Amino acid sequence: MNEGKVYKQREQFCGNCKQIFDRNDLTWINDNYGIPYKKVCESCYEEVHEQIRNNNYGEELSYYEMWGD
Repeated sequence: MNEGKVYKQREQFCGNCKQIFDRNDLTWINDNYGIPYKKVCESCYEEVHEQIRNNNYGEELSYYEMWGD
């Protein structure tokens, strides 16, 4: 029925190196709580995983920065 149908390649940026890849070549990486953090390419996976393991994947805001006085 769908013989010969060609699907368009969907491009997406790697969340770390910002290069363009087919979205199926990117992998979701989860933070320390199991929440999907970002999609990264295979070459960036270990680097981002190490950042998460060392808790360096984002600056935490203080109470006052987040909510004010």
